[in-house]
Amino acid sequence: MRHTWIVVVLALASQAAVAGNRCRSSTEMGYERCGRGVPSVWLELGATAMRYTPDRIDQNAAQYHFATTDTAALSATGWRFRGTVDVQDDWYTGLEFDYAQFGGPGLTANWIDRGTVMTMSVATRGDIVQAKLPLGKRAVAGRLAFGAELAPGLQVATFTTTDIPNYVEPWIQSWFVLEAHAKLDAWLTSRTTLGLEASADLLHSGHIQAALLFGFHLAPR
Repeated sequence: MRHTWIVVVLALASQAAVAGNRCRSSTEMGYERCGRGVPSVWLELGATAMRYTPDRIDQNAAQYHFATTDTAALSATGWRFRGTVDVQDDWYTGLEFDYAQFGGPGLTANWIDRGTVMTMSVATRGDIVQAKLPLGKRAVAGRLAFGAELAPGLQVATFTTTDIPNYVEPWIQSWFVLEAHAKLDAWLTSRTTLGLEASADLLHSGHIQAALLFGFHLAPR
């Protein structure tokens, strides 16, 4: 899976390099889009959905010993903000920030009270925050823009127990990520786009993500 995404990214980047050398103009968009004519600042906001498998939980907290019983992948939904700046010849870099919420994983909790050990099932919920630094190359064809990116970053998940008698301090898991992104944007006006981004983490198999983004762009003067 990881090798497939690497091949896809390299293929898209090579196509972007070829397309970037061909000048295209669009009277509909209101400006020439070739080389530095492509908007140099992209600000985007939208919805995101991800699927990933958390690390196993096996720890003591408060009066409990918690252990993971459900190791299935989790789904999370939330929102994304990203801002990028062109640096040279259709290459760009920037910041991508995600926030999402999820339900699970399921845990068992052993609770010792007056010498008696009781076992109960515990549900959890949580939040995921991701901060990434995408580096990519873009090619424009008519009203469409294609992008291929690599995005290193950090993911932090916070887990909170629900429906449990005693308060338990939330716990945190964190991962370094290296994502391969494929991006497609359609121009709505000369300053706005609607885009779709799909990604996979090259360091953790099964960690995939998609986002639907509305973009506002600033053209160079």
